[in-house]
Amino acid sequence: DGQQIGGTLTASALKSRSEADLVVLRGDFPDTLSLRVQMINDTYQGSTAQDRNLYVNAVSYNGVELPVRMALLNNTAQEASLSAGGRRWDEPPPSSSEPPATPEPPPSTPPVVAEPDPAPTETIVFALNPRNQQSQGVLSVEANGERVFEGVLAAANPASPWTVALEVATGESTEFVLSYARSGVSSLPLPGPALVGVAHDGIALPTLSHNFPPSGVFRFTLHNGRPEDGVMPGSAGTDVFMLTGPDARVTTGAGRDLLVVRDQGHYRVADFDASQDRLMFEGMAAASLEATRQGQDMVIRFAGGSVVLEKTGLLALDAILLNAAPQLA
Repeated sequence: DGQQIGGTLTASALKSRSEADLVVLRGDFPDTLSLRVQMINDTYQGSTAQDRNLYVNAVSYNGVELPVRMALLNNTAQEASLSAGGRRWDEPPPSSSEPPATPEPPPSTPPVVAEPDPAPTETIVFALNPRNQQSQGVLSVEANGERVFEGVLAAANPASPWTVALEVATGESTEFVLSYARSGVSSLPLPGPALVGVAHDGIALPTLSHNFPPSGVFRFTLHNGRPEDGVMPGSAGTDVFMLTGPDARVTTGAGRDLLVVRDQGHYRVADFDASQDRLMFEGMAAASLEATRQGQDMVIRFAGGSVVLEKTGLLALDAILLNAAPQLA
C-alpha cells in the first residue's frame, strides 16, 4: 500500500538452478493490500548470459497461498493485490479433513536477510584546463583509496576545459586523490593540466584549484554530514566542510580549508586561519549576514543560525564567499 517494508533485500538464488530465496515480512497489515516489488539494480551487457532479471515465483499472505507470479526484467515495479480472506497471521487455518501442510523452504535455501540501504551517492565534478594544445596524459581519481576514474586527457583547446563527472558513495569524510601523468613522447617540458573547478552536488567549491606538473598529485578531504558527536576534525591538508546542521564543532587543521554553510544551524570553528581559510554561505545575500565580535571570537549570524570563528581577528573581504548560483553542473 505504498509503504516500504523490510528495507533493501538481496536475492542470491539462481533461477537457472531451480533455486529460490524465501522472504518473510511481518507487520500489522489489512485483510487486502497492494503488494509492489521493484528490482533496483537491473543490468544488461549485450547478451542473455549478462542480463540480470528477478522472478517472484510464489506469494503467501497470512498463510494463504496466492496465484501471484512476477517477472521483473528491468527496474520497473510490478504490483499484485493480496487478500487473506479475513484471517490474521496468528489464527489457525480453516478446519478440514486433513491438516494443511505448512510450506517450508528447501533445506539448502536460507531466508533472505535484510541488508542496510546502500550508501547514497553524490556527484563530484572536476574541470581541468589542458594549458597546452600538445598536452596529453592520464588522469586518475581515487576516493578513500578506491579508484573511481581513470582516463586519457587528450590534447585540446586550452580554452575548453575537460570535465569529469563522477557518482561517488561518500561517508562523513572522503579523501579524494587526483593523479596526473603525462603520456606520449615530447622533448618539450610541457606542463600538466590546471584544475580550474570542483563542484559537489552542484555547489561550486572555488578554493579547490591546482596546477599539475608533467606528473603530480592533488588531494583534498570532503567532510559531508554531521557525525553523531557533532565534531568534524580536519586533516593536515586541504579540507572542505559541508555544514548541514543542526550544529557542529569544526577544527580546520593546517591546510587551506573551505567551510560551506548549506543549512540552518550553529557552528563553532577552531583554528580558522583568515589568511588562507574561506567561509562560504550558499544561496545567501551579503545583506542577510551580520558580523560582531564577542571577546576574541568573530560571530557571523544569518537567518536560522550562526558561525563562531574562535580566536579570529578581522577578516579580509575575500575570507567570506557567497554562492548564490553554482558554477559547475
